[in-house]
Amino acid sequence: MTPHFTAERWADYVRGLGAQDVRARMARHLAEGCAQCNGLVQLLEDVGQVVRGNAAMAPPAWVVDREILRFDDHTARRCPPLVASLVSIQRPQSGSATDRAACRLIYRALDAVLELSLTPAPDGAVWFVSGRIHPGRTVACAGCLVSAHGSDDASASAAARTDAAGQFAVVCPSQEGARLEIICASTYTLIDVPLGRDAASQPTPADQRRA
Repeated sequence: MTPHFTAERWADYVRGLGAQDVRARMARHLAEGCAQCNGLVQLLEDVGQVVRGNAAMAPPAWVVDREILRFDDHTARRCPPLVASLVSIQRPQSGSATDRAACRLIYRALDAVLELSLTPAPDGAVWFVSGRIHPGRTVACAGCLVSAHGSDDASASAAARTDAAGQFAVVCPSQEGARLEIICASTYTLIDVPLGRDAASQPTPADQRRA
């Protein structure tokens, strides 16, 4: 019987790789009835069939976005985050308790303006957040990654990308320590928005003067 071949050689064999003379010796070895090598070849062929089947499956869009977020998040965190400053907060003065709990927040970060609308879920567990980034010279609006974080959750609970107009929508935990993180697609600037703290606060003096 011809000598055994390595697992690496058999992996090439089942994929149709390798020199013709070597492949001929390997085929002869299998034909001689080596149980060990025939079993390995069968296993490699089964694995190859599974891999080919998986390769035909496109990953869900949310998986792709999550992995992009991880890459961009790692890149952005090389620099300290910018903390957005609250400029204005407005709340409805009438309507149901849920309506009055909603609010409109305006932030500034560098030369960009962030406009947010928060609406609490009926059970109060989360906020439905819709927003728009008005860009400046250093912060773009399209393609930014917006992630929502709870007070005790270091990883993102939800994430979205801004559209061409800088608009986005995410669901954020309704907690005092909840926040949004925005990663600018062009400069990898990381902007931290202390959403929970500001949503629980009272209107700013500028809002009170306008009232």
